[in-house]
Amino acid sequence: KTISDLISSVFDGRLFDQCNRLKDNYQFPILLIEGNLDEIEKLTENWLVFYGAISSIVIDFKIPIIPTPNAYHTAKLLASMCSRKNATKGPFIKKIKKSNDLQKQQLSVLCSLPGVGEKTAIRMLEKFGTPLKAFSSSTTELSKISGLGETRAKKIKKMLQMQSKHLKKNSQKTLHDA
Repeated sequence: KTISDLISSVFDGRLFDQCNRLKDNYQFPILLIEGNLDEIEKLTENWLVFYGAISSIVIDFKIPIIPTPNAYHTAKLLASMCSRKNATKGPFIKKIKKSNDLQKQQLSVLCSLPGVGEKTAIRMLEKFGTPLKAFSSSTTELSKISGLGETRAKKIKKMLQMQSKHLKKNSQKTLHDA
């Protein structure tokens, strides 16, 4: 919507009906506002009503609003959104920050486990001493750590023991196999 169209929709009562239709027909509705937002005060004397309507769209309808300065930028944004929609997404992998502090690295490694935050990671290091010993521990030993419990311990062990789908099969025979 252009800013002038949006202002018209606010004052003639169409805006909230349009928002309802957006929510009913689209999984991820978005409202694009095209134009210079500084013009709002020039286009209407009752600009607080306009801002109230915008607030309602975001808060009540839970529709994000993306402003663009002109048609060119709107087209670029739409093209970007379309290419993003068609892109295949890999797994989300949290990158461990580079640090010379081994304690921070150990915490980062343990925090990457499912259901493990910083406090639980510290408790794991207090009990096991090293991440390797924590990884090698039994489900029973893991479940005794405050904040983990049996369910999370099983989830961690399953993740650590599950064969990766990325593993490449080696077809080369060794001397032992021959």
